[in-house]
Formats: sequence, structure tokens, C-alpha cells
Amino acid sequence: VELSGLDEGAAEEHADEGEHAGEEGHGHGGFNEHVWYDLPAMAKLADAVADELGTLDEANADAYRDRADAFITELQSVQDRLAALAAEGPGGVVAVTEPVPAYLLEAAGLEDGTPEEFGEAIEEETDVPVAVLEEMKSLVSGGTLAFLAYNGQTEGAQTEAVRAAADEAGLPVLDFTETLPDGEDYISWMTANTDSIEAALRS
Repeated sequence: VELSGLDEGAAEEHADEGEHAGEEGHGHGGFNEHVWYDLPAMAKLADAVADELGTLDEANADAYRDRADAFITELQSVQDRLAALAAEGPGGVVAVTEPVPAYLLEAAGLEDGTPEEFGEAIEEETDVPVAVLEEMKSLVSGGTLAFLAYNGQTEGAQTEAVRAAADEAGLPVLDFTETLPDGEDYISWMTANTDSIEAALRS
């Protein structure tokens, strides 16, 4: 299925964002592939899929469109909540063990202060340089962050050490996953992520 609406619109738009993200340390030098955390891109995807399926199966085109519209409406309510958090700003600075939720955090008006070398090493499954690990631990212990965004699916000794430093400092740790949790659908997943961000920012 060729999803031209997403490929030419969202991907191009977020390639630019990814380059900017890499400069601030929450990408890895280019496009952030965790695009399923980008809610506007997912709305475009749903729209493109409905159009494509409607073309391939014209008899059920209205059903595809209705389902896509319902999904987009539900997704918009989550986007509105994130926009409201951003409008309250400044949302503050966060650290991430991997830039999985970067798009969602940006939508909430948050800035990623993670040392670039830390994120790159975790994503590439290489050891974080000792000095960079100490910098990350100092960051989460320093009392300047809103929370630590933690991806348990890439957990290792070094990310565990960062989480331990955050716990010791009393910094909230929010868990984000790369894959859909059991028993969830996409809307409930992103709603739960938004709930946790909102609770951390308003606590």
C-alpha cells in the first residue's frame, strides 16, 4: 500500500524535525524513526489508509472512511490535551533513555536535555562512555528536570543506573514502550502516555 499522503507530507516534515531533534540530543543525527509517537503523522496515516482501501474495495469505502474519521477524532482529543500542556509552558526539560517518545514530548512543550552521546550509545547498543554516563546521572539528580522518560525495552546496566539515580533523587520516572502494550489499542496507549505526562507536570 503506497501511503503517499504520509510519505510526502509527514515524513518530509519530520525529517526536518528529526535533524533539529538530533541537534538537541533527542534524535540520532537525523530522522527519528519512532514516528508512531507522532500523533499528527498517525492521523495522516489513517486518512491515507482509508483512501487506499476505499480505492481497492469501493463497496466498503464508506466504512473505511467512517472508521478512519472516528480514529482521527479520538486522536485529536489526545492532541488537544498535549497542546494544552504546551500552551501552559514552559513545560520544562526532561531526559530520556532513548528518544522513543520524542514526538509526544515535543507536542507537550517539553525540551529534551539528554546528552546526545548517551542516546546514541543506547540506540546503537554500545557502552555509554563513562563521562557521559556520569553526566546523565548528574542531570537526573540535579533537580532541574520534570521527569525521566524510560524505555524498559532497551534496559541495561547503564539505563538501570540512570533510573536508580532518578529514583534516589525523587525524580518521576515515566515508562514508555516501543510496542503496543498487551490489552491496549493505539488510542488507549497514547492516552495513557499523555495521562502520565500530565500527571508528572502537574504534580
